[in-house]
Amino acid sequence: MEAIWPSLYLILLVLSLGIIVFGLPGNWLMVALVAVWKLMNSDVAFGWGFVALIGGIALVGEGVELSLQLLTGRKHGSSKKGNIGGYVGLILGAILGAPILFGLGALPGALLGAYLGCLFMEHSQGRPWPEANRAARGVLLGSFLGIVTKFSLGVVILVLAIPRLFI
Repeated sequence: MEAIWPSLYLILLVLSLGIIVFGLPGNWLMVALVAVWKLMNSDVAFGWGFVALIGGIALVGEGVELSLQLLTGRKHGSSKKGNIGGYVGLILGAILGAPILFGLGALPGALLGAYLGCLFMEHSQGRPWPEANRAARGVLLGSFLGIVTKFSLGVVILVLAIPRLFI
């Protein structure tokens, strides 16, 4: 009976990890869940320092995700507006793609949205299609690398948190 609550929390942590592909803050949700677990159970095997540590990991994930999209996009010729269009497109694409294949369409939707958002913004500023396409491919690559990195850091948070739930 005492393993039921940690098991339910484990399920919530895994689901939190899964929402990262939707462009949602899954790592931050995991940090919040661990903090609530600490508040509810004063005798757990971790302190607030651990919560701060995983919060730091989540913060690094956000920074790396955004930096990769911006820097890779810029390297391929994307403007500031193109990068913003790519970021907005990423979120919209994830939301629109989510209903496809029981949620599995969120990742391709996010990536396609990042590409199309940047492409639209670059072309609307008068850039020729080949230049806009090159910039959009850069934003697409940066978005993919950012999501993979953020998800990987979410796995680190999950792996660090799991044993502490059951101790």
